[in-house]
Amino acid sequence: MTKLSETALRRIMPQDKAHESNRKLLLLLPELTNEIQECAADVRDIFSITRSKNPAVIGNLVGVKQDANIDDATYRRLLRSKVIRNTSECTIMDVEEFMINLVSSVRVEVKDNQDMTFGLVFHGKLTDTERDLVRSFRFVPTPAGVKFLKFSETAISVRCDKTFVRCGNVRAG
Repeated sequence: MTKLSETALRRIMPQDKAHESNRKLLLLLPELTNEIQECAADVRDIFSITRSKNPAVIGNLVGVKQDANIDDATYRRLLRSKVIRNTSECTIMDVEEFMINLVSSVRVEVKDNQDMTFGLVFHGKLTDTERDLVRSFRFVPTPAGVKFLKFSETAISVRCDKTFVRCGNVRAG
């Protein structure tokens, strides 16, 4: 008998102790409560990008199919990014948050060109998979009426006081 069952039995009203069906019900309720909690935890895990055993279920919900060329960790990052993209207002800070989540290995900077266009500067080298994801325009969140022009990668980014010295190929994108 569990601790919850013992507590339930102590709480039976004197007039209900004579009825065996009340006793059975009170013993059954803690077990049912535990089962419901376990089921709720399982459902929560199914829809958790990090804990899900089958992230393709979430991918179907947000509209991202799992490609055979993408490893599991990258696919989960892609799912998180897609959720951010679907729920963001596409401000510069939202685009930065999206790109930081998608490309976690390097620092990213959004360059607003002040002419309804923007670009991205990655301070460091992207992996081939990350580069392909950025090149496929559908993963870069863009505000309505604003055009994504290009991205560039810098090989080195050195901070001197409040400025950065950048070296690398700016035409990488």
